Amino acid sequence: MSLEDIHMNTQDLLEKQQLDAGGFGTISLCFHKKHGYVVLKTVYTGPQRTEYNASLLEEGRIMRKLQHDRVVKLLGIILEDGNYSLVMEYVDRGNLMKALQKLSMPLSVKGRFVLEITEGMLYLHEQGLVHKDLKPENILVDTDFHIKIADLGVASFKNWSRLTKEETVRQKQIKSTSQTNAGTLFYMAPEHLSSLNVKPVEKSDVYSFGIVMWAIFADKEPYEHGINEAQICFGIINGNRPDIKEVITKCPKEIIDLMKQCWEQEPEKRPTFAEICQKYKPFYYQKLEKNVEDDLKKIKVSNFLSSARYQPNSLHSSQGPMTSQVNEALFAASSGNQPVESCETSFASTESLERKLQHEYNYHVFGNRMDKSEIPPVVYTPEMREEERRRRVSYDPFAKPSPTPQRSELYPRADNAGSNTNSYFQPQPAATPPTWGNLDNFYGPNP
Repeated sequence: MSLEDIHMNTQDLLEKQQLDAGGFGTISLCFHKKHGYVVLKTVYTGPQRTEYNASLLEEGRIMRKLQHDRVVKLLGIILEDGNYSLVMEYVDRGNLMKALQKLSMPLSVKGRFVLEITEGMLYLHEQGLVHKDLKPENILVDTDFHIKIADLGVASFKNWSRLTKEETVRQKQIKSTSQTNAGTLFYMAPEHLSSLNVKPVEKSDVYSFGIVMWAIFADKEPYEHGINEAQICFGIINGNRPDIKEVITKCPKEIIDLMKQCWEQEPEKRPTFAEICQKYKPFYYQKLEKNVEDDLKKIKVSNFLSSARYQPNSLHSSQGPMTSQVNEALFAASSGNQPVESCETSFASTESLERKLQHEYNYHVFGNRMDKSEIPPVVYTPEMREEERRRRVSYDPFAKPSPTPQRSELYPRADNAGSNTNSYFQPQPAATPPTWGNLDNFYGPNP
């Protein structure tokens, strides 16, 4: 594999959004002209380390050769002054813990998570690699709820790992704050917590996998009641594990037994990933696999409905006014009725403004769009409204006849020659009880 196959430049990427940040640098969503959306993991932001470039490039080539459906693919590396980064494929549902807490995952889907993590880890160990940092944060979920193991290069490759540690120290000095690594410590095997000289091996990852299984079925991180990191690490060294009682009703006994085997105190008592696959696959395909597709359809429907309900672009009218921009041209009544504004003269005449105000008044008072009517609207006086109120309350034989309605000056009456009737309004006599079915059409709503 040539340098051109893996080497990238910052100019090749258009940053869209920062996804995460910490002592290791930043993780950003970017757009690449060839690969589309990618994830940029900035490992080191200090001065250029040319002495590492050859080995970093070689490690990058090894990472690039890892091709498995359960492992995040490396697309390229950036080796620039102030920017040593890994460019990886984008997995859109984020890390495993976020997916578990956002959606209610059924047993069958969680069971598939366990199977696919096992398959991914088995592949890595067959390639002679130890992950060293397996935890929900480093396990990603794609659109179809398949698993992909991430952050392999930062933990498993010597020189990329060395740059990560240097960056952590630099960030602590710059920010004058301590960056915690609690998430990693809680998934770390006890032999590594008790001694710094123990070399990570496959059984180290198996222990982490056992804690990950508990987190999958508990939908949360372990040791939530721990006071601090020192107390939790001390407890792990002395045999403490996540509380089985919290998951005993949520997963089958076979999975709980596997969980306990993986987090055994002594590494020799833990199974290998090959043994885990051999034990777990038959159980999964017999008990859980048959329900996966139906359960996934339910999750996707539920997720879609939830997104539609809470997104500002929701089409549900019951959710109140929309805040997104709307192309008003799509909803125009007619081209001839659209106002034309000029950059030079945008002032309307007084008569035009009064007409618009009258249109709006008629709409809100009468509940009907009268500005489209060919018949000019009638303006009702306060005396007419008071008289109508009295008639609605009770019949008054001494009520004065309703005065003749006054025409709006905005709509001059066109006299109809040869007719002695008012074509627009025919008030009822005071002594005649009103016809309630069409009352508001003639007199307007009761104030």
